[in-house]
Amino acid sequence: SGKLPKPLLEKKLKFSPAPPDSPKISYEDGWYDLEISPETSLKRWRWTANEARCKIDNPRQDALLFIKGGVNLGVLTNQKVIFKVNDSILDEFIPEESQFEKSYRIKKEILGEADKFYLIISTDKTFIPKQVILRSKDERELGVQISFIYFR
Repeated sequence: SGKLPKPLLEKKLKFSPAPPDSPKISYEDGWYDLEISPETSLKRWRWTANEARCKIDNPRQDALLFIKGGVNLGVLTNQKVIFKVNDSILDEFIPEESQFEKSYRIKKEILGEADKFYLIISTDKTFIPKQVILRSKDERELGVQISFIYFR
């Protein structure tokens, strides 16, 4: 008939940028460039080295921290992931699955008095893909895959 079928359901999705007062996250030492692969479950991520630091604007109030990431269980077993705020350990865990999601309520006292604070993500084990994955030419030392950090 040449006519396109009518959709059964049509929704308009709205995406808005983060509010201007959202704390800014700056990726500092220990991060590799953003990687994007739509066919993978994480979609987009940055690898860390054995330790990576983010500098984040201090909201001077209690806040929510949400981190989504992954580890390569096919290469490393019992890899410990450690999250620190400044010098305080927030969490350390061994992911049981290749991906993890963690959320924390952070008291303003932990963030300190400075205008910025550090989120440090580290691990006890790293790998170099070229040494452990057939045909890989990647010589980076990789720790943890981080796809999303939300702080508000």
